[in-house]
Amino acid sequence: MIMHQFGRIAFAPLLTVTMLGAALLMSSCASDGESNDDPYNQNRFEAMSEKPVIVRALDADFSIYSLVLVLEPIMDADASQSSDVSIEQQTKLRETLAADLRTSFGDKFGLAAAVGANVLIVESEIVRAVPNQPALNIAPQTQFGHRGYGYAAIRITLKDGATNKVLSTFTQTQATKRFGLDKLSDWGSVESSFKAWAKSAVSLTK
Repeated sequence: MIMHQFGRIAFAPLLTVTMLGAALLMSSCASDGESNDDPYNQNRFEAMSEKPVIVRALDADFSIYSLVLVLEPIMDADASQSSDVSIEQQTKLRETLAADLRTSFGDKFGLAAAVGANVLIVESEIVRAVPNQPALNIAPQTQFGHRGYGYAAIRITLKDGATNKVLSTFTQTQATKRFGLDKLSDWGSVESSFKAWAKSAVSLTK
């Protein structure tokens, strides 16, 4: 059984990768953004060091998979943290994440139409998706306190398509660079994070 308090995952008999190992594994996405503190902390403004939490089953063998099935992401009810996000925008965010995952995993695996033997299942959950406030991000000097910064948090779970066994999980929180063009649109920060995480999740299958 998986027990979640964001940033802490217990899963038996899974092996938790050390933070140092996780940081090395996730170095490919470090250039895409800066990670932040636990998104459940509503005073999360200061950029922190990379803090992915990666859990991998001791007997996970990804070499047996030739196909991947990316399931539709789910989005937590409080993901937007009281921001006024329409149903249409929530749907678009889920579609964006799903497309990023299919693109990244599709570079390594064929895309499956259904679960089955030799099929890797990719599940994802949008824990946080808070929009930017572009008017507060028009120049570096206007970004005091990061008040205009959007951010996201996500969980990605890889499962066996025949047994539904959890093979690996990836939990991460990320905002974008301190100043960048993606802050000048409502969802630029969140979408940048989705794209970076989709690429990083594929590295779990090595």
